[in-house]
Amino acid sequence: MNQAILRSNTTQLNPFIFPSETDSRFLLLVVAVVGITVVLVDAIAGGILKLSVLLSFLFAIAVTLFVFIWAWYQAKWYANSKIIKQGWKDFPPSSQDPKEANSLQQLADYVQAIVETLPNVKATNPRFIWDDTSQGCDRPTGMAFGFGKQKLVCLRKGLYTAFLLLPNSFIAVVLHELGHIANRDVNKTIFAIALTQCFFPVALTILLLFNAYVVLSIVKDLISGQTLASVWEGIPLIVEINIKTILLLLLVEVIRNSILKVREYYADACAKQWLGSANPLIELLSEKNSSSGRSEIKDFGKQVLLVISQMQQNGLQQAAFSLWNLIEKQFHTKFAPLHPTNRERITALMDTRQLFRLNYEVAFISGLLTGLALNASFIMATAMGQLGEVVHWISHAIQDINDRTIVLIAFIIVKALLLIYLLIIAFLVTAFGLLPVTTTVGLQLQAAAFADKADFSEERLLSPMKLVYLSLVLGFGFVLGCLLVPIPNTFSLWRVSILTLILYILGWAGVFFVWMMPLKWLSGKLYTMHTGNDVPKSKRRWLLILSAIALLPLFVVMSVIQILSVRSLSPELVPINNIEIFFVVLCFFLGFVLQGLVWVFGWLIFLKKGWLHQSHQHRYIWAELPNPISLPPLPLPVDDDTVPEV
Repeated sequence: MNQAILRSNTTQLNPFIFPSETDSRFLLLVVAVVGITVVLVDAIAGGILKLSVLLSFLFAIAVTLFVFIWAWYQAKWYANSKIIKQGWKDFPPSSQDPKEANSLQQLADYVQAIVETLPNVKATNPRFIWDDTSQGCDRPTGMAFGFGKQKLVCLRKGLYTAFLLLPNSFIAVVLHELGHIANRDVNKTIFAIALTQCFFPVALTILLLFNAYVVLSIVKDLISGQTLASVWEGIPLIVEINIKTILLLLLVEVIRNSILKVREYYADACAKQWLGSANPLIELLSEKNSSSGRSEIKDFGKQVLLVISQMQQNGLQQAAFSLWNLIEKQFHTKFAPLHPTNRERITALMDTRQLFRLNYEVAFISGLLTGLALNASFIMATAMGQLGEVVHWISHAIQDINDRTIVLIAFIIVKALLLIYLLIIAFLVTAFGLLPVTTTVGLQLQAAAFADKADFSEERLLSPMKLVYLSLVLGFGFVLGCLLVPIPNTFSLWRVSILTLILYILGWAGVFFVWMMPLKWLSGKLYTMHTGNDVPKSKRRWLLILSAIALLPLFVVMSVIQILSVRSLSPELVPINNIEIFFVVLCFFLGFVLQGLVWVFGWLIFLKKGWLHQSHQHRYIWAELPNPISLPPLPLPVDDDTVPEV
């Protein structure tokens, strides 16, 4: 088949034919909040409240549900509360000046005419809000927000000046904000903000309870006259638990902010697609580049020393507050920016291929959260084990009952509970072990594989070395996730040597590399042989399911190896024997074979469906950018005296 199907500039590739990176990062945020909440609550419930494993699990689930329900409620009322708090008005606002009122109405009519040309946006019936009160409202910017069916776009006062004097800049800003609505990232953004606002108080409360429990235990020992030797021995563990918990909270902040940052690239891409050119956006960003890019904090050390030197003059409390603000600003600038710089946005606009590129940050976070969340799932699996004991007890109890009806009902209940138990275990392994990787890194790999086939660029997005690096990043993230679990459990890596950690990283990297190689090959084949105008969503879903099933065998085997090797490092707990070693080696071999069979089986299914047949079509029509929209004509210029001073 002729591979030179799309030799034109890479900017013709439509970045929206695959799920966006915003979706991937939102999924990672959900996994992070669930995993961290379950781990922390289970530790408190079992360690302080002395609840059983099953009750601790149920309590952890209840708290997790509370966090998400609270976040949903906060997101639902986010828009109204923000409008009331900021004093914003419906657009167009009233004006005492008839000419200004007429000009604002012209602006409103023009914005509505733009919405009429965008079916996806028009279907949401967005409500426009006017901002002439908040700080910085004189700048030509806007904001898309809302939750559920309610979508709003805030137009700031500076856009009115741009509408009168710089119509191209005005159109670029409005289309960018409408792009957020068209991309359906508004709900995710608002819920991500609300979720973290609800999660942090719960997590910090749990950490506070843990430390209070430790302090009270020490005081109790002092009062009773007991030795504090055991307390001194446990201090390193207590400090370690606090540090790990704080690092996990910072990780959630990083993921949340990355959602807010990455979505801007896709809103720009959407506006560029509608305009048919990136030039208006690039001109706008170039003008703002010197003043409105992400602020850089220079000479951080000097600023810290300045705050400390002024401590005597300003007082300790004021100095501590200033130092905290400085550190927080540095953190948000260097590690968790809320917004891309204008230079970064211009780079992405000039080369849409950037949106198909593999992201090592996503791979690292995916691996880390998989390791962390699997520890949470082991807690759940242990709780489900107690459910299995209940099923076993009921099975024995009904043997002494003579009433056949009661026996039949009890038998059905037992089988139903057993089925629920198996389904929950399967769901836990799939949701926490596979989906964070397959639905993020897996989908990015599919997109990059197609981009490599669709465009002959000198730089390959999926060279063999990049796959090796990606595998190592995933493996390193997974092992780090197991290390960051605050309370060690069966799956945790606790008190292991650096050499052992390196072996774990290489082992998991090998699992991911063996999984990615056939996925890359099959993705390239599947998408390059797709014809027609429609995006191959069904093929993508099939390949996603197939990749998850293919990853499962070696994933489970490597998990068993990790558990047994951790046991071997602590032989006083449960000694490992030769039979288990032989079993692991056999399972590892069978895992390779089974994964290969899954890929072969999937290839045969795709072949039978006709998805891998060669096509004589020499264009990927479904992957090309659609035609730009026809913008409505600008209204007639207003009188000069209605133009505000700049």
